[in-house]
Amino acid sequence: LFTADHCISSLVAGQQARIWTDFRKHPEGGGRMLLSDEGLSASALARLVQQLFDLGNYRKLSLLGFPQSRQAVQQLHQLEQQLSDITHRIEQKQGSDEHLLHEISQMAAQTEHLIANNRARLEASAAYYQLTMDRLKALREVPVPGLMSLQDFSERRLTPAYRTAQSVLQRQASLSNRLGRSTELLRTRINLQLERQNSALLASM
Repeated sequence: LFTADHCISSLVAGQQARIWTDFRKHPEGGGRMLLSDEGLSASALARLVQQLFDLGNYRKLSLLGFPQSRQAVQQLHQLEQQLSDITHRIEQKQGSDEHLLHEISQMAAQTEHLIANNRARLEASAAYYQLTMDRLKALREVPVPGLMSLQDFSERRLTPAYRTAQSVLQRQASLSNRLGRSTELLRTRINLQLERQNSALLASM
């Protein structure tokens, strides 16, 4: 029933049941899971089946944000490089402060647009990841020697995707904060220049 190299199996529900799966799409168009009842009551068996369905659904939903995470990583890298360049020019006093402020304002708008586009999806993915982990814990899984367990599979596939999403959220927040600080710095410098110009004008009068 399953691809041998990717077969996953473990004991669940207090070792009163065993499951097999491979998380692969088969010719009939879907995945396969075999559940062997080793002494569960009818109600306990029904609950276990429901838990397994929930686990599969939450696992898929937790991965929906991964493509957005990968795309956001590229955009964040470009924006961070741009900000680094602008910060260097601010430090070296290269270019007018007004022009630099205009560049930073554009970057801030791009960053906020990026956050608005993916924050809800990435936070939802994180929530579904946690639900997946909760369902795994509820299964009371016991590994079978020589075979990967559901816990092993989830840690290898879901956890990296979850950490990528969390990293994107943190980097977005950090970039937004850095842009805010750079904007305030430039505005302060511009205001000081205006005050000096006004003082000089008043002195000349």
